[in-house]
Amino acid sequence: MKNSPLKPINTVFAVASIFNIKEFVTAKKLMNQEYGNKYNDPIPHLTYTLVALPEEDLATAQEVLAEYIQKQRTFKVHVSDLIYDEKARFFYLSLSGEKIKQHHKNFVLLLNKLRKKHIRQKDFDRLNMGHFDKLSMKNTKEFGYSRVFDNFESHITIGNYTVENVNVEELKRKLSAILKNVLNKDIVVDNIEGTFSVDSDTAQDKMKLIWRKVFPLKR
Repeated sequence: MKNSPLKPINTVFAVASIFNIKEFVTAKKLMNQEYGNKYNDPIPHLTYTLVALPEEDLATAQEVLAEYIQKQRTFKVHVSDLIYDEKARFFYLSLSGEKIKQHHKNFVLLLNKLRKKHIRQKDFDRLNMGHFDKLSMKNTKEFGYSRVFDNFESHITIGNYTVENVNVEELKRKLSAILKNVLNKDIVVDNIEGTFSVDSDTAQDKMKLIWRKVFPLKR
């Protein structure tokens, strides 16, 4: 991107809620251990936003996050049935609720003030190669991340499979049996997590964690 004001960087600040719920953890563990899951963070989570952030702004980002969360309370979200994306060989659960959207929007706007035109190196490269559609390109330039606002889909990743000869219907039945007590139900979100990491081009477990804190929400 010739003469672009965007500044590539490899450090990333993320805001999420973790779900240490046995059904989610067991399903994710199955995908990680037996099916070559590349979305292999061990604890299932909902990511509100990611932002490319220079290390010198980490302390300010921590303060902004803590100040926001101190005013928040636990909230309920609705879990969908198990969803399968055939193209990506990907299983996930959609989450719905107005509070998710509100938190997502607020985190994007608060953290974008600290970004100073930085975007992840991988997204800078994607822009150069024309991999983004018009909306994703606009979002990445304005907010440092393509999946914001209308491009944001709240979900819990269960995982994908990279091994061969998988019986997809059998795997779906197996995952649905594990998750049956939480599918199509409301669950309580009782935490918000902040992390700061060195990004990776290959897999989530290759990201180098610099800082992590889980903030409990008021009841």
